[in-house]
Amino acid sequence: MRFAFAVRKLDGQLNEAIEQIGQCQRLYQKDGIHEPALAASLQATRESLESLRRSLSGIVAANERKFDMIAYLTEALKMEHGTVSELQSCLRVMPESPVRETLHRMLLEEKQHEEALVKRIVDLGGEPRVDLEIPPRPTSLSIADLLDQHRQRELATQRHYELGLSRFEEPEFQWILGQLNIEEKEHLKKLDELLGHVVQKDETAALVPHELREITWVDPYMGEPGERPWIE
Repeated sequence: MRFAFAVRKLDGQLNEAIEQIGQCQRLYQKDGIHEPALAASLQATRESLESLRRSLSGIVAANERKFDMIAYLTEALKMEHGTVSELQSCLRVMPESPVRETLHRMLLEEKQHEEALVKRIVDLGGEPRVDLEIPPRPTSLSIADLLDQHRQRELATQRHYELGLSRFEEPEFQWILGQLNIEEKEHLKKLDELLGHVVQKDETAALVPHELREITWVDPYMGEPGERPWIE
């Protein structure tokens, strides 16, 4: 969509340049200037720009719908990639549990979404590009916080697919967006269930990264093992 808008803007600028050259040609004649090389250069430039504009306009007119599809799918790919990165960050700080297992299954499904979008973009002649980087999660977040933030991202992605279903009527496009939309709704349902479970168990403590959980703290003033009845 942004590309098509930029091309239309370029088309307008080319038209303005052509009109400006025409104005120069009229003033050239009106002012009685006689410089054959200049006149020939103005005419050649005008014809070149007119040819370029016709070619560009024809390509855009024939492919504008496809360009819109590629732009839409690229945005969806960016959202799915963000979800994958976020889930990976969550799993790095989350201890083994049924919640973690469910999120891991979601991660595998989100990666499949990425693959499906990449394939469709390539099929349309596009080049999949994702430059998004998700910063590491702060270690002070609880499981409930992580689930809630992830749910917001999933909801935004699901709404993006709903928008695509209303914009693009092509059968193949409807099929892939419909499938992705259904799976995102399933993820939202699972996240709601997980949130309910976590809130019920009051799992509000901040998570500690795995690398810190492996550290054993030793206080040399606590005595030798076997001599510390207050902790053993």
